[in-house]
Amino acid sequence: MIHLPLLVLRPSKFAIPYSIATLLIFTSFGFLHGFYSYSRHLISPERWPFSAAFFGTTLMLLYGAIAIRLFAITVPLILLQAVVMLLYVISYLPGGASGVGMVGSYLAGTFRSSTGL
Repeated sequence: MIHLPLLVLRPSKFAIPYSIATLLIFTSFGFLHGFYSYSRHLISPERWPFSAAFFGTTLMLLYGAIAIRLFAITVPLILLQAVVMLLYVISYLPGGASGVGMVGSYLAGTFRSSTGL
């Protein structure tokens, strides 16, 4: 969080340590559950959407911060990865995956009703 002020000036200076930190959080679950059972759990039908979203946003953020280096791409990817990481961690709480699904369907319904879609 020390690098948070750099987000405004140089988002790649914030994005790279942030991505490494989220990968370490992801790896910490492997230490808690055992890496073999954790890797099998990651590709289970109820977990793969969270795992794919986490890995996808992390790779996109690293690509945007290292290769492209555009502020307009890096900052939204930082915010997207923060949301995905929060959902990933919440999904590991008891009842978390169903709770995330319930909140998501509620927000989607609210969005549809407010926009008229």
